[in-house]
Amino acid sequence: MKIYEYQAKKLFLEYGILVPAGELALTPIAAELATLRLGAPVMIKAQIQAGGRGKGGGIKIASKPCEAKNIASQILGKKLVTPQTPAEGILVNKILVEKKLKPKPDSPEFYLAITIDREKECPIIIASATGGMDIEELAKDHPEKIVEELIDETTGFKAFQGRWISFRLGVDNSVFSDFAKILAGLYKLFKEKDCILVEINPLVLCEDLKFYALDAKMIFDDNALFRHPELKKLCDDSIEDPLEAEAIKCGINYVKLGGNIGCLVNGAGLAMATMDRIFQLGAKPANFLDIGGGARPEQAEMAFRILFDDPNVKVILVNIFSGVFRVEAFAEGLKKAREGKDIQIPLVIRIEGDNAESRCTELRESGIEFYLAGDMEEGIKKAIELSREVENDIS
Repeated sequence: MKIYEYQAKKLFLEYGILVPAGELALTPIAAELATLRLGAPVMIKAQIQAGGRGKGGGIKIASKPCEAKNIASQILGKKLVTPQTPAEGILVNKILVEKKLKPKPDSPEFYLAITIDREKECPIIIASATGGMDIEELAKDHPEKIVEELIDETTGFKAFQGRWISFRLGVDNSVFSDFAKILAGLYKLFKEKDCILVEINPLVLCEDLKFYALDAKMIFDDNALFRHPELKKLCDDSIEDPLEAEAIKCGINYVKLGGNIGCLVNGAGLAMATMDRIFQLGAKPANFLDIGGGARPEQAEMAFRILFDDPNVKVILVNIFSGVFRVEAFAEGLKKAREGKDIQIPLVIRIEGDNAESRCTELRESGIEFYLAGDMEEGIKKAIELSREVENDIS
């Protein structure tokens, strides 16, 4: 789950990380009044859950209240297109009006982030003294400017690690310990809130010799939200993909992707293997969809409705390992999802496991038309073949 910059900054304050004074504004007049209270100059910052806002014109400076009003009117109610948004952009319906701070002359802008190192299976701090720019490009072009530090979760973040990172980044001795404290606070926030990512870009030292986070990004682990009812309240349902929202309600693991092969699989590992093989064969899955080992008919129905309602899906590939999974529930859900609809999407099914043959016969007897694959490889190749045939017919 992602949250907005202004929400992340409120959490930063709770963990001792300073941020510029700011106010949320939903209208141009509110932006003008906020500027009067904060004192110009201010930063007008579009609040969307995507990076690159400055490149897209979503972050501007206002030197007086009337200018803040004009800038807000240009941003609010418009779609902002950045390198990290869909091609059509994201609608801006709120802005953050924030006091423009004065960085200390000759002081670098820092990049700080904590995320999960999947290979090492532990948190990792990523830092640089060249903040304010795309960290991906920096890591590619100047890897020597990136500092990384793994965190052992059995011992947690240690003070010496904060000092070591500060030293490697060339932090001035006068604020050495302050910088290390920010790292400690950031890790505490990361750990206590079950984050996947916390990021500051940039962190600047201002004239008052204090560090301020000028931007903030946070992503939480959806699977841990049951422990954080206070975080659930921060979720903006209006920006959620409607198909993903429906899947969550039914207990289905679904993520929409950019391909045209709709995948319905029981088991996350099998789903990942299916998607990997589709990619290896030069095609693209339309989604990740794990229906679970003991899916009920209503879950199967919802899973198929999700795939039927996705205009990008040109063929559906069902990859099932039978056992705990009841094929009867699957067939019942499929039949209900098709009721009243003229569904022309080809269906490829591969079933493996206990009584696979008899279960395939049950599906045939249910009146459902499909191509039965002998194994996973055959099923994936057939799905790719059919998807290309459909695309060619359309073109």
